[in-house]
Amino acid sequence: MSTCNAYQRNYPGYDNATAIFLCQFEARLFKISGHVFNYEHYLSIASIFINIFHFLILIRKPLRSSSINIIMAFISIFDICSMLFRMKQSYGPSIEYIFDPCMQSKWYFNVYLEKILLVVKDHSQRSSTWLLFSIALIRTLVIRNPMNPKYERLAHPPTSLFTMICINLIFGPISIATFFGSDITSQNHTSSCDPDGVLFYYLDISASYKQNDGMILKIYTLINSVVSTIIPCFIFPIVTVFLVKELWKAEANRKRLFSSKKVNDSSKNTQLVLFLTCVFFIAQFPIGISIGASYFFSETPGFMIILHEISYIFSVILVANTFSHFFICIFMSSQYRAELKKSIYCRTKAKVLQMNGDCLATGIVMTK
Repeated sequence: MSTCNAYQRNYPGYDNATAIFLCQFEARLFKISGHVFNYEHYLSIASIFINIFHFLILIRKPLRSSSINIIMAFISIFDICSMLFRMKQSYGPSIEYIFDPCMQSKWYFNVYLEKILLVVKDHSQRSSTWLLFSIALIRTLVIRNPMNPKYERLAHPPTSLFTMICINLIFGPISIATFFGSDITSQNHTSSCDPDGVLFYYLDISASYKQNDGMILKIYTLINSVVSTIIPCFIFPIVTVFLVKELWKAEANRKRLFSSKKVNDSSKNTQLVLFLTCVFFIAQFPIGISIGASYFFSETPGFMIILHEISYIFSVILVANTFSHFFICIFMSSQYRAELKKSIYCRTKAKVLQMNGDCLATGIVMTK
């Protein structure tokens, strides 16, 4: 964080009053992000446990008949994986201290694990984003073409597997580039515990990515930002608008064709998807705008700091968003609530009643 004594250097081209105001705003924003940081690891722990439970509900046999449910199960797995790097950052130093009280060295395996988890986090967040987008797209196409068997098949389980494979094949190269974008380097480190020094390993930007004034690094960063954040933030609202529009049209059409119960069930499932997309948009859109705007303010250090802090604050909110799906399903779907109650009941009564797995084979299917 810059100090307001250096406001003219951090906000060149602005008059003194504006530069001081921006510098003070930057300082307040930095304090807010510091407070938010204190709760990040708690949210990460909550996300892991809630998403594990959410996944176990979604893979129950009655719910596996819908492609949307299976995709949501995939999303929960990716959300869990994306939290592992945060857990490593939060609790890794404490574990390291147990084995190395002087904290004088950093093991090669430990740094290599950090590199792997960083790639997993990057891939998981990107995959989760596009899987969530696929849910909104599938639901829009299904309700837009209710009498077309070709689109009706999108609601069946094979669609989820096809979507999963496509997303990993399309965006896999970016994850590979993330892996090769960093190298494990070492340097001799001395301390009071070991004056002779030990090797200290750490991650550094790959030498090939630094060549030609970091041209490869800039290209990779731009592509990753555009694909992972910026594009989804702009196409999500478009699909959401179409989803709302088709929902209104479907309400009128289905009243003439189906029973009121089917109309109500279909409407609730569409509203469920709509809530999922809206919650994601609220958390992800500011991050996309911050990343996109950073390219226009690269010559203003103060603005870069502000945009970074905004991006960080909403990235923590995005962590909370990873377990909001569980509560949205409970709130929006009576079928999900019934399946949740049945699962809890069976797990608590299994030893007493010895139901031999009957509870896991029964339940109410979420309407397509």
